[in-house]
Amino acid sequence: MLRASLKSLLSRKLRLTLAIVAIILGVSFLSGAFVLTDSLGARFETLFRSINQNVDVQVALTEDAADEEPQPRLTQAQIDQMAALPGARAVSGDVSAFGVIPFDVRDGDPVTTSGAPQIGGGVTGDDPFALVELDEGRWPASDTELVLSRYTAEQSHAAVGDRLKVYLPEVNEAREFSVVGLVAYSGDRDSLAGETLVLFTEPFAQRTFYGAEGLFSGAYLAARDGVSQEELRTQAAPLVPTGFEAKTGEQANEDQANAVQEGLSQLTTYFFGPFAIVALIVGVFLIFNTFNIVVAQRAQELALFRAMGASWRQVTGSVLVEAIIVGVVGSTLGLLAGIGLGVAGSAALTSLIGAQLPGAGVTVGPPRSSSRTWWASWSPCCPRSSRRSGRPRSRRWPRCARSPGPTSRCARCPSWAPPSPCPARPWSPRR
Repeated sequence: MLRASLKSLLSRKLRLTLAIVAIILGVSFLSGAFVLTDSLGARFETLFRSINQNVDVQVALTEDAADEEPQPRLTQAQIDQMAALPGARAVSGDVSAFGVIPFDVRDGDPVTTSGAPQIGGGVTGDDPFALVELDEGRWPASDTELVLSRYTAEQSHAAVGDRLKVYLPEVNEAREFSVVGLVAYSGDRDSLAGETLVLFTEPFAQRTFYGAEGLFSGAYLAARDGVSQEELRTQAAPLVPTGFEAKTGEQANEDQANAVQEGLSQLTTYFFGPFAIVALIVGVFLIFNTFNIVVAQRAQELALFRAMGASWRQVTGSVLVEAIIVGVVGSTLGLLAGIGLGVAGSAALTSLIGAQLPGAGVTVGPPRSSSRTWWASWSPCCPRSSRRSGRPRSRRWPRCARSPGPTSRCARCPSWAPPSPCPARPWSPRR
């Protein structure tokens, strides 16, 4: 029966190819969507780990406080108290704001991004937690000077020594500054995720973003040797004012990665997901119809198997063997195609937004198409449709075309021969 099933499967190459193509399309769309989002999520998680690799505890606004207006701030005195903790090796306050937009030097138009934030910040030049390193020029020393990331300088066509107009959202006006330096991220990267970065002196940034000097939107702490992140967080927790929370570096990385993963999952749910689901549904119906036609066309062949002594289990199992083979081959090829689509989509998206994300491999799940192929192929040969496959009624048994009556033998057939096609004339099932 197994040999006959394989020969029957290979004898219908076009139908076999179409069924496999249907599975490949459905599985590749679905697996490609998951590979794309999971791979991008893993790359962003690796990015956050590299950004916060020197941070053991992060003091940041709570979700409720982030929605308040005005937002609470940390003071210089609170930063100094954290620096005096026995387990703290270094402490740095965060001075940053979003919506700081540079203008193009050539045409005067504002620089835009593909959804990445436009960040402004304050620097002192000796920050142990600084994510950037001076690549060209020097750090700003006055209120009229700034430095740019290399990606921002490229997008604004600015160079060291140029005058650059920058929009400051807190004061709701654009001012001109002198570009005195360019910075690069660790690993000699121009950008993290296609964002623009403009850095001023810390006092000027505090006055511009927060309205007064000595205020910070958060803090970063590094632990001394032998002090764990959890121990340092426990020491810092009593000093954290209302509206802020202390997190370990690992927890902060996980929260940031989860936020990105949630956004990517929305992309899968509302953009890639519907296409994949439609492809799966179409694939199921196509496979169902394909095997339905196969079983109908093989009614004579299956009836002959029964006439030769094959059991219902063997006949039905032969059809399911074909389904399993088609499902395994199609799902495997579909998974490989989905991996390719996911990798290509990840590269296209990162190139579109100008991100330089670190590699984190490819996340691949197990193929799941074999079960749906098995189900779709089982339906046309289930007991309710058994007269098409393994349990034919008497009128479906083969008979000799020369026989005028219900008997399956004719005058030229020997009396001892079992019911079988007449060797002299073609046979057909009784209608």
